Amino acid sequence: MNGLPSHLTVQNPPSLPADSGSASLPGPTTAAKLRSRRRRQGFTLVEVLVVMSAVAIISSLVFSGVNQAREAATTSKLSSDVQSLNNSVTLYIASGGSLTGNEDATAVIRKLKTRRTAASADTSPGLTGSFIDPRISPVWQTTAEANSTSTRAVWSGQRFNLVTNGSAGIKEFILDDALAAAATETEVRSDVLASSALSNAGPKWIWNYQDSNARDLPASPPNYSALAVGFGSAVPPEQGFEGFFTVGPTGQVDVSYVFREAGYSSRLALFSLEGMGADVYDLDTVAGQQAFLREALRRVVEGDRAQIIIDASANQVGFNQTYAFRPGDTVAAILIPNGSFQTALTKFIANESTSQTYPLTSLSRNGGDQAPFYANQYATLGNGTNSYAIEDISTAGSSDNDYQDLIFRANGLTQDESDFANRIEDPVTFFRNDPFWNKSINGRPTLRQSLITAGIIPANTPI
Repeated sequence: MNGLPSHLTVQNPPSLPADSGSASLPGPTTAAKLRSRRRRQGFTLVEVLVVMSAVAIISSLVFSGVNQAREAATTSKLSSDVQSLNNSVTLYIASGGSLTGNEDATAVIRKLKTRRTAASADTSPGLTGSFIDPRISPVWQTTAEANSTSTRAVWSGQRFNLVTNGSAGIKEFILDDALAAAATETEVRSDVLASSALSNAGPKWIWNYQDSNARDLPASPPNYSALAVGFGSAVPPEQGFEGFFTVGPTGQVDVSYVFREAGYSSRLALFSLEGMGADVYDLDTVAGQQAFLREALRRVVEGDRAQIIIDASANQVGFNQTYAFRPGDTVAAILIPNGSFQTALTKFIANESTSQTYPLTSLSRNGGDQAPFYANQYATLGNGTNSYAIEDISTAGSSDNDYQDLIFRANGLTQDESDFANRIEDPVTFFRNDPFWNKSINGRPTLRQSLITAGIIPANTPI
């Protein structure tokens, strides 16, 4: 014994079995081993594909929603910008600016940025500076965007309009700080008011007397139309001249129209007959007739007592468009079947007019289709509707006489309907046989719907 107490004697540990290399402990089951291996390997391919599909769907929905919100915001801003621009156009014209109707959108924006010359600003009580921020820059649509239904701003010759089809337009307006450093253009604007030294106290502002110059008043009013008194010489109906209109007491003319001839780009204007009476033009001679039409075209091109009220090159339909004319003025309509008034004037002066550029007025002589006016192109619709239909190819030639090329209504004008050689008593019966009565062209409203919207036929007109 080694001298230790008997109860502390070290005893030999139990020996392991001879064929065992480790302790005999319970091991994991087969199922547990598979689960452990799966955790080490990650997701299966099917699980990954399911998750990726779900993420793609959610991303697509989010992107679509964001894109729609962005488009709505862009359209809302464009609408607000267009409204502001149209207000600026009104102020620009009221302050002596001139828009002839032949400018494109870029030219109009450039004019709104101009200011009066220093010389004219010294004697002008109106606005003399620019009417829009000089940094404003239009962003035009690409060809792909123009072929879509995205909203764009287009210039109609009188105002900016929002449309969703047609040629490329302006998709947005941005501020380009680089433009702020550019020198602002100047222009000479007509004086709305004139300065006159009426007393020793200094200059006084008076209304520009040239707006209705007394020297133009006829010496013998009975020789002229009573409707034209106060606005100079007009064509006297006593001499067989018919087909003119009189502007109402407010001067406001509200126009709605539908243009159906898809291959043409017609334009229609109203021009004052002031100073265009038989005492000025001998309408019994070719030279007098040509001089009369040349003056009518010039007035429209220069915006001199004339306005373009329909421009089918910009819009195929237009409803409730309002224009301001002089109350009580005597005016006539003039149509260019295909092209601008500037082109028509150039060709007319060069004696190169064609059937597409020849000016067609609403005027007639001796109640017939007498050159150079070809009044049979115009027809009244019904009685007292202020509605008219125009055939844009000479009815004396190869015309189809369908009178649906340009149909318009002009509230605020009055005229003697007996002045017009042609009359369509029942527009519904006349136009119902037209192939476009209930057929749309390039997404435009049908002829029936357009006539209803324009107020020319009743809303309950059956198909």
